[in-house]
Amino acid sequence: MLRAPRGRPGAAFLWLAVAARAMAGAPTVSLPELRSLLASGQARLIDVRSREEAAAGTIPGALNIPVSELESALQMEPAAFQALYSAEKPRLEEENLIFFCQMGRRGLQATQLAQGLGYTGARNYAGAYREWSQKEVLSRCGLPALAPDLQVCSPKLTSLRVCHWLEETKGRCPAVSDGGHSSCPQIEQNR
Repeated sequence: MLRAPRGRPGAAFLWLAVAARAMAGAPTVSLPELRSLLASGQARLIDVRSREEAAAGTIPGALNIPVSELESALQMEPAAFQALYSAEKPRLEEENLIFFCQMGRRGLQATQLAQGLGYTGARNYAGAYREWSQKEVLSRCGLPALAPDLQVCSPKLTSLRVCHWLEETKGRCPAVSDGGHSSCPQIEQNR
């Protein structure tokens, strides 16, 4: 994991350049491409967040393998993988083996790990679950045109709660404007 060095002038800029270069090396998938691949049944999704994070919400059809287990899982025999994860083990040559996490870093780490093990079709959904949950909830509600840059601060929202919240707050959330929180006080109040 890359960590920004402290105490040296220009170190943060150098760290950002190194991090950007590392991310540029892994193939990615965008949200529109992911939607298209999912609609056509051509994507295999692996959620590398913790079991607790995935239990709170995930992209439909994703298999949860925490990043801490991923290397051993991808090296298992197919029968052992099937027994442990109740799913077929990905093939080395499988196209569109897409990894994601909450924000993108663990998904990138998983993609690079899978590529190192020979999974040639490994890709990272860099928008991660955060982008998916925000955009999908809003699109089900028919709201992207009304609030295309809206940051929803809770991935557990239903479209009804988002609609109600947007109506009540005119799209402004104090939890987002002050740096973001895991839940929005406006929505919690209306549960």
